[in-house]
Amino acid sequence: LMLSGERSRQLADAAGEIGSNLIKVQAELRVVSTQIDRIHTFRTTATPDWSNPPVQTAALDELYRQLQKVETDAAGLRRLYRDQSAEVVAADAQVQAVREAMRRELQKAASDLEGQREALKAREQGLLQTASSTEYTLRALSDSTYKYSTLESRLATQREVFALLLKKVQEQEVAQTVEPPAAEVVQVAAIPLDAVR
Repeated sequence: LMLSGERSRQLADAAGEIGSNLIKVQAELRVVSTQIDRIHTFRTTATPDWSNPPVQTAALDELYRQLQKVETDAAGLRRLYRDQSAEVVAADAQVQAVREAMRRELQKAASDLEGQREALKAREQGLLQTASSTEYTLRALSDSTYKYSTLESRLATQREVFALLLKKVQEQEVAQTVEPPAAEVVQVAAIPLDAVR
């Protein structure tokens, strides 16, 4: 029973740790899923606002700085040249190229997050299985402990009954050896003088 109690405490501690890890993983999974949803919403927008992308990465920040620079350059060239001039067309192409690079970087971030989400889902599934297994083991151990405890209680009761009966038997034996005989000799028997049939 002592070993069973110790094992139960260990399993309860393990179950608590698994539960806290599961909560953390589920929270991370919600964050990643939210980021993925924000990326999908952002990508479906006709004119996305690149000043506020759904995820922040160093590459996206650098590309946004480049986008601001080339858009500023293109706006300056528009003031100097006509819209169809080679300089303006080249600047517009450069703006489009940076925007395409930003879309690719956003797609890469979305793919990374998808991979992260799959890994978190697998980890969540593993933790759920471990939690279920630990709970099953803990329940089985609890049932066994209850049975052993019941048996131990019955054994203690039977030992008490046996000790009581043994004491009674010993008392009876002592009483028989100490008690005076139930019959008393009143007259000693005499040998008859004549023969008896």
